Amino acid sequence: SRLLTGVVQKLQLANRVPDAGRSHDAAVSEKVKADPLCGSTSTVRTGAEAFKEQDRLREMLAGLESMPVPTYILHGSADPIVPLRATDVFEDKGNATRRVHEGLRHEQHHEAEYEAVLAELVAWLQETLPTPMTPMVPATAAEKVSPAAAV
Repeated sequence: SRLLTGVVQKLQLANRVPDAGRSHDAAVSEKVKADPLCGSTSTVRTGAEAFKEQDRLREMLAGLESMPVPTYILHGSADPIVPLRATDVFEDKGNATRRVHEGLRHEQHHEAEYEAVLAELVAWLQETLPTPMTPMVPATAAEKVSPAAAV
């Protein structure tokens, strides 16, 4: 697609996402097919830009020992859309948690095991994110200091 970008930028190409690639649940594929916002094609230019960005990220990630922010990567081992090797780069990175769910496909939130997948994510968020600050409680009238007394 990179060669075609300068010539036919708007040419539409099929994405070739397998119908059953998102989830084991056939109803998910049917909903995607019926959704006008879920396209099955991309332009040559969009494809070229996506590949360019993937190359840039691969190069950047190769030079990082640790992710700059806590990062959670979840991947289904049976994902036919994004190969498992695509997230291998995160396996030994600091500040990154990579979780591979055995037998699940691309959209793990649409799999029968979604509750366990989301529970793991929520647990990671609770462990990783700083605890919220305690809200400030307004001072009672007795604790307030008048501006004149503060001088």
